[in-house]
Amino acid sequence: MAQHSNLSLKKKLLTGGLACVLAVGSISALADKDKDRERGGWGEHHERMSEGPMGHHGMGDGGFPMRGIDLDRKQRKQMEAIMDKHQDSNRDHRRTMRDMHDDYMQALLDNASDTELNSLISKRSDLMQKQMLQQSQVMREMLELLTPEQKEQLKKRYK
Repeated sequence: MAQHSNLSLKKKLLTGGLACVLAVGSISALADKDKDRERGGWGEHHERMSEGPMGHHGMGDGGFPMRGIDLDRKQRKQMEAIMDKHQDSNRDHRRTMRDMHDDYMQALLDNASDTELNSLISKRSDLMQKQMLQQSQVMREMLELLTPEQKEQLKKRYK
């Protein structure tokens, strides 16, 4: 029984961690104002999102991880500040991940050996793990802003 409970907890933690990475990555993608991307980008759509009714970064009620949690104005501003603080590192991470994907695809197209491909995959996995840990820190900062009642609401979502 303890084994099952332990696996369930690990699954929940992994799912929550992945959700955090995706959420903050998505939010920072909306906040990315670099319009000189080689592959297109958000363009005018991004501008409409950042200026539209959803507010700063298109967050609405605080972004994906806080969706459904009733945040007051001060909490929203503080969460925006936290995300702004990490915006540059998130942008750099996305660029590095894109470059690593390109390197992998190029190696694959060049008939690279399994050893070479495994090396590229391992490097990308290491970066993803590092990013998940960084995003966990961001989420911890955001969680500190919540009231006990808001934290309970959030816990219920992940049960």
